[in-house]
Amino acid sequence: MATRDAPCSSGVAKPPGVISMQRERLTLARIAAFNCPADKKQAFLWDTDAPRLAIRATAGAKSFIFESKLDRQTIRRTIGDVRNWKLDEAREEARTPQEKALERGRCMMAVSKGVIYITPIK
Repeated sequence: MATRDAPCSSGVAKPPGVISMQRERLTLARIAAFNCPADKKQAFLWDTDAPRLAIRATAGAKSFIFESKLDRQTIRRTIGDVRNWKLDEAREEARTPQEKALERGRCMMAVSKGVIYITPIK
């Protein structure tokens, strides 16, 4: 779940407009307990084991999603409903797009501040 102006782990408030993301090791219990707040359209719970994997909760559904950057554009892909996917399978699916692009040798990968950037080689 993104929050604005929330204290960092150091206790210092972030500058206005900076969004922090809730990251926890996903477990079945955490997924079951995670819900979208009534005043939001969607909320995200990011995994610490597979950094590009998250749960997206809306008013009526929870899905596993993959998110990354390509050419400085955010790419978000729905993996599937949490009721139909095992957690380990979703983690593997979230790792797959990064690895496939690198295996093909057509992309370069860089990591900056926890964000994975995949850039095509021209």
